[in-house]
Amino acid sequence: MAEVVHADVLKQILIRLYVEDLIRCKRVCKSWHSLITSPRFINRHLNRSYNEDRYYNEVSNRRVCISHRHCSLVGSSNGLVCIISCISSRKVLVGNPLTREVRQLRLPGWMNHSPPVCSGFGYDSSKDDYKLIVGVEKRKN
Repeated sequence: MAEVVHADVLKQILIRLYVEDLIRCKRVCKSWHSLITSPRFINRHLNRSYNEDRYYNEVSNRRVCISHRHCSLVGSSNGLVCIISCISSRKVLVGNPLTREVRQLRLPGWMNHSPPVCSGFGYDSSKDDYKLIVGVEKRKN
């Protein structure tokens, strides 16, 4: 006879898993998928991971390598990595190396004509959102 696990106990178990294991757990049922993909669960899992990283130096599975020389790392925040790819086409990609999910950002039209001089990527806690900052040289008329 199968026993039911209380929801709070299930959350405490899932919050301790590695991201790779959570990805597999999302396929168990719809309720687990909803829980694991909810912003609240993601934030709690991320905070727990950060707290564990303070005490353990082994973070080798979190390293990112860029092997393409036409790409540059803009920055990283909360496990997300921002890369400017294919300098001639100005693609900006934000990805999560652990889940292998990547999204391409829409850029304003003026970026197609002005190469970035400096850039940065980070998390804005006041807006609960990520920001890409790009600096370009002023065009001479």
